[in-house]
Amino acid sequence: MLDLRSPRIEPGDIEVRLDLDHAMVKLLVPEGAIVDDGDLRRVGRCGLVDWSGAPAPGGRRIRVTGELRTAELRINRGGIAILSAMLTGEYLRDLWRLYKEQRWRSLADVQRAYREGRWTAIDDPARVASA
Repeated sequence: MLDLRSPRIEPGDIEVRLDLDHAMVKLLVPEGAIVDDGDLRRVGRCGLVDWSGAPAPGGRRIRVTGELRTAELRINRGGIAILSAMLTGEYLRDLWRLYKEQRWRSLADVQRAYREGRWTAIDDPARVASA
């Protein structure tokens, strides 16, 4: 899984080079991102799954290059990307650490932060502290 939703990533195009053999990669991209897979070579039975959203005019361009050999590339956007990130061990460890440090007291704090747009990327869990 590669999370490309972070506001810490510099503006502009992103290029992802893949060399996959009998594997699967999941890209978590911002809502409206344009994923260009025109230079991605496919050998054997390969898949590109991008059903959780649609590109938007002016969206961030993510260029995927390289080669898939009997492999799959999955694109997750928006809420599906957030859910995918939330189901990782890293995310759960961050939440547990914040809870132990008493930086949030309940799931309602986390929900409020999401609704207010203060916690949109897994790489910045400390933003919950201002809830």
